[in-house]
Amino acid sequence: FVFLLLSFEALQTFRSSKDLVEEDTDAKYQLRLNEAIKLYEEKDLDLAIENFVSLRRDLNSGKIYLVASVFLAKIYSTQKEWIAAFEVLKSVELLLDYEGLVLYQEVLFTLKHYEKSLAFGRKSFRMSPHADIAIINAYSAAQLGQVTEAVGWLKYLSSFSEVNFKSILNHETLNNIRSEPSFLRFLNESFHNK
Repeated sequence: FVFLLLSFEALQTFRSSKDLVEEDTDAKYQLRLNEAIKLYEEKDLDLAIENFVSLRRDLNSGKIYLVASVFLAKIYSTQKEWIAAFEVLKSVELLLDYEGLVLYQEVLFTLKHYEKSLAFGRKSFRMSPHADIAIINAYSAAQLGQVTEAVGWLKYLSSFSEVNFKSILNHETLNNIRSEPSFLRFLNESFHNK
């Protein structure tokens, strides 16, 4: 499902673009991108990486470059090659669509770039509020010592029945705010109102 969503997002990004460069309309590059995406979908990741890297090397901008970048970073993150994913996404961070922003937030958080993770998380959350984004936002804010913001994200999450709230609250990234009065008040209110 994820690869279908990513493929759909990539196609939407490409079609909705007002900032196409000449290479984006070149059938040769479009075909190469489609072939790379097909390899990704078929889980031939080594060859997909080669194709996405080749596209990025041949292009320096445009939507094909952007889509290839997001797919490449997705593969790297799946393989836990977080620094490689970070380097790819950093080169296009101002151009990312929702899917790319969510991926970038995860990569930034994993690499402990909490300030940027929170900034990109806020941006993607405004685009489409989702619990997974709010969780990382809460953890990032906590790591930055931003107790009020961390508690705000946790309050938002407490309203979702499908999230394991107890597990979220037990996560080690909240350790440095556990003794903060506003966090303790939140915990007290959360469990007395349930």
